[in-house]
Amino acid sequence: MGLFDRFKPGSNQTEPQAASFRVVSRAGQQGGDGQGNRQSRTSANDLSSVPGIQQDSAQLSFANDSLMIDSLDQFSKLPLTFEAVIQSIELGPHISSHICPVLFGGPEGGAAAQATVLVTPAYANSDELLEVLRQIHHAEKSSKHKARWRVWNHARILIVPDILLLSISRGVFDKSAHASRRDIAGSKIKSGLLRNFTNIIAWALEQNASDVHFVMNEQSPEHQSKVHFTIFGRYVAPKQWHMETVTMSEMMKVAYMISTGGSGPDYDPKSDMQYSIGLQIGEHMVVLRAGAAATGYPGPSVTMRLLVTNQQGHIQSLEQLGYMPSHLGMAKRAMTSEKGAIIFAGVVGSGKTHSLASMMSRIPPHRKAMGVEDPVELIIPNVLQRSLSRRLDEDDTNAFSSFLKTIKRSAMNDLLLGEIRDIETAKAFVDMVLTGTSVYTTTHAPSAMGVYDKLASDTIGISRDFLASPDSIKLIVYQALLPRNCPHCALPLADEGEECSLMALLHELYELDTARLRKRNPEGCQHCRHDSIPELNGFSGRELVAEMIEPDPQVLDYVKRSDAVGLAHYLSSLRGDVRYDEPEMRGKSAMECAVYKASQGLIDPREIEPRFHSFEKERIIREARNRFDLARIGGHKPSLLSHHKTPGVGPGASWKAA
Repeated sequence: MGLFDRFKPGSNQTEPQAASFRVVSRAGQQGGDGQGNRQSRTSANDLSSVPGIQQDSAQLSFANDSLMIDSLDQFSKLPLTFEAVIQSIELGPHISSHICPVLFGGPEGGAAAQATVLVTPAYANSDELLEVLRQIHHAEKSSKHKARWRVWNHARILIVPDILLLSISRGVFDKSAHASRRDIAGSKIKSGLLRNFTNIIAWALEQNASDVHFVMNEQSPEHQSKVHFTIFGRYVAPKQWHMETVTMSEMMKVAYMISTGGSGPDYDPKSDMQYSIGLQIGEHMVVLRAGAAATGYPGPSVTMRLLVTNQQGHIQSLEQLGYMPSHLGMAKRAMTSEKGAIIFAGVVGSGKTHSLASMMSRIPPHRKAMGVEDPVELIIPNVLQRSLSRRLDEDDTNAFSSFLKTIKRSAMNDLLLGEIRDIETAKAFVDMVLTGTSVYTTTHAPSAMGVYDKLASDTIGISRDFLASPDSIKLIVYQALLPRNCPHCALPLADEGEECSLMALLHELYELDTARLRKRNPEGCQHCRHDSIPELNGFSGRELVAEMIEPDPQVLDYVKRSDAVGLAHYLSSLRGDVRYDEPEMRGKSAMECAVYKASQGLIDPREIEPRFHSFEKERIIREARNRFDLARIGGHKPSLLSHHKTPGVGPGASWKAA
């Protein structure tokens, strides 16, 4: 399964799950399956002795003290209102993703506060669960903690899916969202709007969309509002998701009701807002990072980035993601060092987080690794992860700085710092690198060498002296995702017209065997045809292209002198005599990596230009370099293929534009 092939087309992810509570007793649970997994067994009796449970359409069974919840909807229908996670009971990092003590009914210390424990099925019969229950009962009985809470005797244990427990423990689903869901459940209109919203998100996931865009049309009443999707990098608006503007507006209001981190009590189409929404789609917990823009024409819009929280261990290797063998060698060399930073860069939606998680999952178990993200998106084996949300509409510098001081005292070897996006995160990045910690992070930049300019910009504010230090950055990775040709129906390029001219240019610039080039089939086939979005016919997922920079003294000298032109020329010279259609990637840019994959028929060469620049511009760039070199050294005019061989501009040379 590929990086963005999370849902198979045609699968039914949109049917709402029936409310079905099951109660199990610890006496009826079996010890395990012989493979280290703890499992539970249910009994089938009446639940009449448990008051308050909604029984309208539920299939119920009775036991002593445990309630099994299968979905977020069921959790929302519990008779008590969810309050918060109990923070005063400390859990080891190895069980915090399986056991979570929580409060219902009211805040800690209040007369209505009742405690219970959320647990995943694998830990429902564990010694760890017994210890947490013991602590809860001790706090209830102890005179010192007499007023903190009382145990919810009707359900001391709630057995929930792994993904539901994670969403609650991470704050994706909180008290406000729980109360709003209960309010929505009591209204047929709101329930219908939420169900339709969930169906849209489920369809987006099924189509491997990265973003969903709700665009309201308030200017032309005769025209409907549209839901757009970003799929394979394309911005498309299938007709099946067109709707009346008032319907979309009300849908956004209901969706905001179950959000967290919003800057106002209600969705306001006249204000810019940022918030997050947690949804359970099938077996997946989806976090929607929403940005509402008060655009005037044709009307307000809301863009939602889709983040699918994975199960621990479901992380692909860098090779599976699409990195080339020479890339893997550079990554291995960087990870060997126990200091310095590895930075993944790219545009929004380029898969940086997946690649970073893949690399960190290979950290040896004898090294202590921690992570701080906003929010935690992928669960990485052997990494202690923490969500630290930083709202854009308020100053939370103190909370962020306080947490960083805490992790500095954690004796860790490796740190995942979600993103360098402002001065505050830049300070944290510099501080952790200077302590000798191996730091893994991401940033948005247009190229690998563009990372240096981004970090040195006024927005980030990292000094060039730091960036040029040999111990600061040990590897920079830039990656992009391009539409992948369907292997079953891709077509050769035509021998006439624009395609013929393109092949001639590609041969001139890269000496490619143009007979091996392939383009997408706009008609598609049974493997790739999209009836509702024909503009995606001929594509089969996305292909990763990348470039890496291993900073050496020459690179650092260019960085310190802010000589971007010289740096680009030097990096290009590292390719040596390697052909563009060979898999060796040292000295090759991400665009040249894409050219290699196009030479193998994986990518339509016409898809390369929009992501990088046109091949005609590449010709102009090379001609300008050659003219400059010719003016400097005189002699024979080099070809467009040999600019990297010019004397005086190879490894170790100094090259600056006049």
